[in-house]
Amino acid sequence: METILRQKRMAKAGLCLNVGILTLVSVLAVLCDDGQSRYWQTGPQQDLKIVSVRIDTWFRYYGLVILIVCLNIGRVIVDDVCNPTIFFPVYDPSVTEVQGWTKHELAFCANIL
Repeated sequence: METILRQKRMAKAGLCLNVGILTLVSVLAVLCDDGQSRYWQTGPQQDLKIVSVRIDTWFRYYGLVILIVCLNIGRVIVDDVCNPTIFFPVYDPSVTEVQGWTKHELAFCANIL
């Protein structure tokens, strides 16, 4: 029980430290911005192109943001659901035969991931 409480405290401390560092870096970046840099821009821009698509309207900009969010959600699902399902049975040294999967199905899924 004591180790669980210590782990929770360490997780909270790590989270607070990460949020603090992120906040500090963000504040410093905003304070040091001179307004002339092309590397610190938000919103649609005339020269913003992603895969040869010009992102020059708010509709396209929000579409791009939604696409990025959907891709990241898909990546999280693959990493948290699919990878353990495929890789744990395959690389578990105590399992000599993976049931429910053929050799070709495992190879196909492992190559897709």
